[in-house]
Amino acid sequence: MGFIVVVVIAVFQVRASIVRIPTPKLGVLNLKGSSVNSMVEEDMEAVGAIFTSTEESPSRPPSCDVLLLYCDIGPDGRVDSSTAGLRDMIRDSGALVVIVASENPIESCEAATQPAGYGKTNLVVTVGRHGEVFAAFLNRLFTAMAQGTVLQRVLKKAAAQNPKLDAPGMPDCIWNMEAGPVTFTGLK
Repeated sequence: MGFIVVVVIAVFQVRASIVRIPTPKLGVLNLKGSSVNSMVEEDMEAVGAIFTSTEESPSRPPSCDVLLLYCDIGPDGRVDSSTAGLRDMIRDSGALVVIVASENPIESCEAATQPAGYGKTNLVVTVGRHGEVFAAFLNRLFTAMAQGTVLQRVLKKAAAQNPKLDAPGMPDCIWNMEAGPVTFTGLK
């Protein structure tokens, strides 16, 4: 009986601590340059209208609530071609949701999602985009959040966290939800 009480308390605490982002701002940081321009355009077409504003940068993380990051991650979890690490970029952006939208090897994704003492966020790292599937996934994810669904609930329903599993119609992603439950408010 004690276990049930603990579970109920844990569920209540999670519901009570949901962060609701009013009028969320999208940031786009493209550290891969023109080689991923079509990918960035495809993703922006899928989600740009959901956000109240968008800021793009080719070098420094913009201040935002949600960050789409296009970069290469090394096997140690650090961002290639940058003096700042992934957690530094997360901290500097202030984003509660960070999605590494470019594909990276699974070992690099696993290393990148390890908790750190700073730069805490709800981090999604992409192993396989599967073409147009990724942009459609982003659209479903952020549309559901705009309707008040918590990010973690959307991910749990929508995507297999184990990239070795076959999940037709879904990208292969690994995530680490450090910042707790988050959703959007104030959107159309």
